Amino acid sequence: MDKRKTTSHSSWKYILETVLLSTIVTFALLISKNTISWKELDIGSEEGIVSKALAWYQNNMKYDMLVIDIVWILLCAFFWKVKKQIRSETVTRKWIYIVTSIILAIFMIIGDSFKSNGDLSFVYYSKFYALVSMAVYAGYALLIYYFMFIIGAGLEKYRSKEQSLKCDRRRLQLYMFGGLILAWLPYIIAYFPGSVTTDAMNQINQALGQYPFSNHHPVVSSLFMGMFIRLGRIFSNDYLGIFLMLLFEVVFTGFVFTKLIIYIHDISKKNTATAIMYVYLALYPTWGMMVQSVLKDTMFTAIFVAYFIYYTKLIMNPEEFWGNKWNIVWSTISMLAVCFWRNNGIYVVLISALLLLCEKMLRKRWIGIIVQLVFVCIVYFVAVKLIYPACGILPGSSREMLSIPFQQTARYVREYSDEVTESEKKSISGVLEYDTIAEKYNPDISDYVKKTFNEKASDEDISSYFKTWLSMFAKHPVVYFEATLNNTYNYYYFNDPTNFMLEYQNYTKYDMNRSLNIDENTVFCDGFKKSMLRWTDIVKDIPILNLLNRCGLYTWIIIIVTAFLWRKKEYKKILVSAPLYLSILVCIASPVNGLQRYAWVIMLGSLLYMALSLSPEVEEIDNE
Repeated sequence: MDKRKTTSHSSWKYILETVLLSTIVTFALLISKNTISWKELDIGSEEGIVSKALAWYQNNMKYDMLVIDIVWILLCAFFWKVKKQIRSETVTRKWIYIVTSIILAIFMIIGDSFKSNGDLSFVYYSKFYALVSMAVYAGYALLIYYFMFIIGAGLEKYRSKEQSLKCDRRRLQLYMFGGLILAWLPYIIAYFPGSVTTDAMNQINQALGQYPFSNHHPVVSSLFMGMFIRLGRIFSNDYLGIFLMLLFEVVFTGFVFTKLIIYIHDISKKNTATAIMYVYLALYPTWGMMVQSVLKDTMFTAIFVAYFIYYTKLIMNPEEFWGNKWNIVWSTISMLAVCFWRNNGIYVVLISALLLLCEKMLRKRWIGIIVQLVFVCIVYFVAVKLIYPACGILPGSSREMLSIPFQQTARYVREYSDEVTESEKKSISGVLEYDTIAEKYNPDISDYVKKTFNEKASDEDISSYFKTWLSMFAKHPVVYFEATLNNTYNYYYFNDPTNFMLEYQNYTKYDMNRSLNIDENTVFCDGFKKSMLRWTDIVKDIPILNLLNRCGLYTWIIIIVTAFLWRKKEYKKILVSAPLYLSILVCIASPVNGLQRYAWVIMLGSLLYMALSLSPEVEEIDNE
């Protein structure tokens, strides 16, 4: 009898937990995150808190009861199934997912608040909203926590199955390469001869002598663009020069993507997963639009992928890597190319190389790692610090490193201009145009504020500015955090389909042209171009598929894969993610919120990192 009571009690407890979890998560998913005051609700001031809360709920619930009921029932079924699997987990293994869910839920709250309100008011608007945001946060954290167990269980089953390629390897690579080019061909035709973006037009103007040469845009990539334009001019045709540049980008990117897919299969041993990733690279519009875009990020993305493949090979198979001299040669070339093709590449390469020394097996090869890194640093810094100045090439503006503090200052001035003292105004004016930064401030883009930077500002002016910056932070720290989060949240939040995240580089900036003999009235394949645009718009609106176009999703993938590998104690594989996490930090420090081209390397790198989580478990000794 006692046993029956105990069993009945446990069953009721299990049911109540499932109902409670489903209710909290349903509330978190479906409630509007827009802040609204009691005065805006159509209720009398004499009403009690319960009546006000009910009125608020009716106003803020975005869906009707049918949708709410369907979501609640589905969540009940989900939690009922998952809770049974979790019972067998140890406390230590659960904590890894708990920590990860806490972090990702914070990202969701930040993103929801800024997407809906442009600030963190969903969290601090009032005591009532503090409670609401806590409930929403709990709902997100719980859903993510249980969802991660489903992912982990699926990976456990799938990774144990090995599949081999049953065809000629070289022929397969040739077919894959041809398939990619064929899939991208409609974009190449539609946007013939290629879309020359603002940055690319500036670089071409520099390479052809119309602008002073500057390392604001990396010199090597500018010379690369200029080389193809000059090649086209042999035949007196700038359209040919643009197309030759595009053709080189397409062939090189297709070659690197093919190597990426083959290596993904080599480490994962999964035919189905490899095929899905290949179809994604071939058919998803992001990559077709990328290869027809003439800008430094297209080539940089392919170069970074090549570098990341060699970085992964070095970690996973160090003896095999060092035993082949061509691995050393090509990895060194890829490291140099990453450094020279984008100015922040040196930080990714340098820190990632130093982190290799954390792995025991790699410490045995520390001399080789240090020699390679020192060689890359010497070549890079000799070129940038000695050769460029000797050739009259101007350094990049220091304003490029100051996006974060400049945005913080501009937002502070916009929000608290009446509290800015004359002394603070003077300090800010020595570096930025104080009278215009509040008006020019754009929460998503720091370029407008950075353009007011005084290039002639002395070290003393900069020092005075940062003293003021610190004193203003002490007075209103929240506005600084809001400025930074507002300028970055789309790199770690994926529920905001903003224009920046959905931007395709499908334009030529004729207004920036100072050197090319091209005419904006000359239109190639205009009807086909419109058809391709309609296709990309369709993909953007398809549920699930539209998420693949958002930068934040790939940050989540990298974090979740890290949690899974941490749980499996496969620390060597986690080390592979170093360049990806560093690239995420680079994006966060960038001037634009959620600009997809900045995150291309993260999107592609996450595919290889996912493949590592699918690879059969290997024994790791003393790596902790």
